[in-house]
Amino acid sequence: MLYLNQSRYAEAEPLYQRSLAIQEKALGRDHPDVANSLYGLAVLYRNQGRYADAEPLFQRALAIQEKALGRDHPDVATFLNNLASMYKSQARYADALPIIRRTLSQGTADKLVAFPVLFASQGQNLTNAAQALADSYEIVQRASSTAAANAVSKLAARFAVGSGELA
Repeated sequence: MLYLNQSRYAEAEPLYQRSLAIQEKALGRDHPDVANSLYGLAVLYRNQGRYADAEPLFQRALAIQEKALGRDHPDVATFLNNLASMYKSQARYADALPIIRRTLSQGTADKLVAFPVLFASQGQNLTNAAQALADSYEIVQRASSTAAANAVSKLAARFAVGSGELA
């Protein structure tokens, strides 16, 4: 990912393609490591605005990850959110909305992707205002309940070992 961070796309692309070819040959087309290489190349293409090249790679990587890890795995959620983000970038809200609803139901929706998609979907009559508001509220609720749960868990750990100011 070093080349991606430096925006040296022309140098990165052949390296990603070579890595993908080696992994597919050594591990098979459906190995999870192949999914990660597909994902890396897809991100490169997305960052270049090469959405038509990125989309099938994202979809193939997602299919491999779902098969290997299951539909509810956090890595699958990352792939889903990035695919939805790409659709959002293209104003393809009808394609992004089902992904947002899926990640929302799993509690893994990326709010930076979900909120704009929900808002734009309402504007394009893909969802109604009440549903968009309810979905947005659920995202906020999950985010704050997760933060609260983490804080309570840390506090409980301090009490258990008898350390910390409150203990």
